[in-house]
Amino acid sequence: FRRVLFRSAQCVFLPFLLPPTNVFAATHPRIQSLRSPTQKMSKSAPHASSKILLTDTPEEIHNKIKTALTDSISGVTWDPVNRPGVAGLLEIYSGYSGEDVETIAARFAGERGIRDLKESCAGVVEGALRSFREEYGRIRKEDEYLKERELDGARRAREVAQQTMREVRAVVGTD
Repeated sequence: FRRVLFRSAQCVFLPFLLPPTNVFAATHPRIQSLRSPTQKMSKSAPHASSKILLTDTPEEIHNKIKTALTDSISGVTWDPVNRPGVAGLLEIYSGYSGEDVETIAARFAGERGIRDLKESCAGVVEGALRSFREEYGRIRKEDEYLKERELDGARRAREVAQQTMREVRAVVGTD
């Protein structure tokens, strides 16, 4: 939508508009839901077990990954089309560990593969989110700091918005 709007306005206000910022593709741009592996993981999903939140406790992360929907085929293989649940776990694991999904799949190819993959994936995710969660918990306790940040952010946003509106009015000719 942003690009369409920009191109439409570009005809009228060409010299005054900046092009949209570049979008960088993530290594795993679409992480699948833990409950419905053919759907994207979304914080607005109704089922709490379908998503991992940055603020989830280690126990919540382990339980969500442990109950993630996979299939009944033993072992782990990288097959996003036929095994979307397993592929989703492999992508999550890869995203947090930096390892290639096929390397991870090969490591868990045995009889207990899916169970071991889930356990190891939960550990990797929990470890990766630990420092964020600790810092978040620390900051949440600092009411004065949070209030100060809120007021400062509102002031800066107001200044930027006022400057932007002055520029828009000058370009449109309503100043």
